Amino acid sequence: MPDFSVINKVYRNFKPCKNWLVGEIFKSLRINGTFFLRLHAPEYNSFSLENNLILNQLLIDVHEIGYNSKNIDPINIWDENATKCLSRAINILNFKLDAKIGAVARHNRHTRLNSLDFWGNKKAYDFGCLYKAYEVGEYFKLWNEAIYISESEITRWKFYNKGFSMKGDKESFEANLEMRLKLIYHLIYSNAYYTNHFYKKKYLR
Repeated sequence: MPDFSVINKVYRNFKPCKNWLVGEIFKSLRINGTFFLRLHAPEYNSFSLENNLILNQLLIDVHEIGYNSKNIDPINIWDENATKCLSRAINILNFKLDAKIGAVARHNRHTRLNSLDFWGNKKAYDFGCLYKAYEVGEYFKLWNEAIYISESEITRWKFYNKGFSMKGDKESFEANLEMRLKLIYHLIYSNAYYTNHFYKKKYLR
């Protein structure tokens, strides 16, 4: 990697159009990222015409597509093996996108069914992917080597320094860029991005 690098990880939990917005921002800055989507999401249809158009454009713009996995809830609903469920979901997305899903992440949301326990010692390559977003090991070392900056709390920044939480550090992403840290791992929540103030009538839908 160069002496200074920012790795962009984009989560899309609600509106597909927000990925388009972040993609346009990236295009204007001439940067790339990994866009993670869910297969089973009550908030959007992963295979809608709109979503397919956006995902194809992201691939054209040379972004990576990742799978935000949530395979513990479905197995409790369907009474199915978790490993089989995850493998099938990745295969479906590979076929649908006609592209390789390079990354996988854990998606938990608001249930007691946490996928962290499922992963344990499992690795992304066990499922045909290159890396898992928070994997620790020889295949993926970002979590233990980077400053991790997360937008997951929406109203404030969340930081980890080489895997350890920095609860007192609430500086902005911009402030950390100005410090010229060698390696930044940046989690972006696309649903927090708007074209104007979200209280105005003509906000991005």
